[in-house]
Amino acid sequence: MKIAILGAGMLGTDLINTCQQADDEIQVFKRPEFDICKQSELETAIENCEVLVNCSAYTQVDKAEEESEIAFEVNEHAVRNMAEICAQKNIYLIHISTDFVFNGEKTGPYTELDAAEAINVYGASKLAGENAILASDAEAAILRVQWSYGKAADNFVSKITELASSRDEISVVNDQFGCPTATTEIARAIRLLASKRATGIIHYAAEGSVSRYEFAKEIVEILNLGCTVLPCDSSKFLAPAKRPANSVFDCSLYDTYDSAKRKHWKTMLSDYLESI
Repeated sequence: MKIAILGAGMLGTDLINTCQQADDEIQVFKRPEFDICKQSELETAIENCEVLVNCSAYTQVDKAEEESEIAFEVNEHAVRNMAEICAQKNIYLIHISTDFVFNGEKTGPYTELDAAEAINVYGASKLAGENAILASDAEAAILRVQWSYGKAADNFVSKITELASSRDEISVVNDQFGCPTATTEIARAIRLLASKRATGIIHYAAEGSVSRYEFAKEIVEILNLGCTVLPCDSSKFLAPAKRPANSVFDCSLYDTYDSAKRKHWKTMLSDYLESI
């Protein structure tokens, strides 16, 4: 496949590796040379590909509360332009979205049919980007992912590892639940969906779910760091942006595309920590 990848952060880096291993013909467009908000640069990035994967986004959740204009410029307006160009040139689009489009109040896993209702600016901007794609004529998949971690950027796993390596005890919230997912696995899912030209909203995450506290405990135990992990309420860590309490995904739709069983979050984490 001829694939253009926008963004070379944590997910983009693993997607590049995955596509290279599959002998895809890829082009990578990343900051600061590439500006997703400039129409001319978007057109240049898109003109020579069959598949466009947008891993680029404004992801500073707390800062977005003060920089809403920038968040919407990147996560909605640029995405709308991207979808319109893809529709005009008959290019297949995969756009990466987030669990933050939900309010987190549901008691069970979220399906693609559940109503989205963001509770912070970041989530609202990502939801607006989704809606822009759905309103376009682009052949596109919106892949929602969550609690991701990988080698190419700081994330929950790296932060817990750093804290637990330097302290005797740490406190981690036990009232937020999700499905921790390695970006290597997300990258594999992206390429598989691209090969099948799947369309619509699709949820992808590791099998199983866990609280932030339990996730941190597993990290510390696997690495044998000797640090005590204590549970606490999220009210102990005040932040500008609210976080959804429940981010757990139902990935039944994705499973219809993939014959391989999704790895459990514990297996993914163990494989990841062994690899680094």
